[in-house]
Amino acid sequence: MSDWKETEIGLIPKDWDAIKFEKILEIPLRNGLNKPSRVRGNGYKMINMNEIFAHNIIKDISMELVPLTEQEKKVSLLNKSDLLFARQSLVFDGAGKCSIFVGESKNICFEGHLIRARLDKKISNPLFYYYFFSSDYGKRFIRTIIEQAVVAGIRASDLKELVIPYPPKQHQDRSADVLSCLDCKIENLRRQNGTLEAIAQTLFKHWFIDFEFPNADGKPYKSSGGGMWRSAIGDIPEDWQVGKHN
Repeated sequence: MSDWKETEIGLIPKDWDAIKFEKILEIPLRNGLNKPSRVRGNGYKMINMNEIFAHNIIKDISMELVPLTEQEKKVSLLNKSDLLFARQSLVFDGAGKCSIFVGESKNICFEGHLIRARLDKKISNPLFYYYFFSSDYGKRFIRTIIEQAVVAGIRASDLKELVIPYPPKQHQDRSADVLSCLDCKIENLRRQNGTLEAIAQTLFKHWFIDFEFPNADGKPYKSSGGGMWRSAIGDIPEDWQVGKHN
């Protein structure tokens, strides 16, 4: 018996379903707030397009501040694991770009060029769907609702109607755990590489600019007294030469 079945989105595993995106939402999709520049500078953090395109996973980072009314606080603050979609982009593939908010703050809102999707965690895993919409496979679904005018864009009304694959919840959880673990390892390696690069730069300056590496007597050139001579490029070890590299 086949392990696959034919649906309106193509072949999917037989234990998966194909459903509209709105079916896994806790609350309806919502566009963000429009705040003029003259009122910005104080108040609540706001996720803008800059954060969406700079960060796939958004934490409690530095952001622009905006004032909020009591009503705006009720409807426009983010919860942990909310998905954010870019409504517009100057490039086609940027429209519908998906990020996930994983910060702990309860006082962060989002601006009008973004769409918030709050998934029902009892039946869906937001992290799984973040990875889905960020994958080449998921982006193919988003492209079907992109409209190209002066800029490329998507509408919440089309996004909620988008038919997507719906694996069993336990499959979503396992997939999200594995992918999240890989992301953490990649981020740790990136930080380690940054640390090693900083050490290498410090060591290079220490040895080849400050000339603090050991001389033949095992002492740093500069602190050993002697062993240096003035050249066209400054003090260098006496057994070095100045020339052009051919």
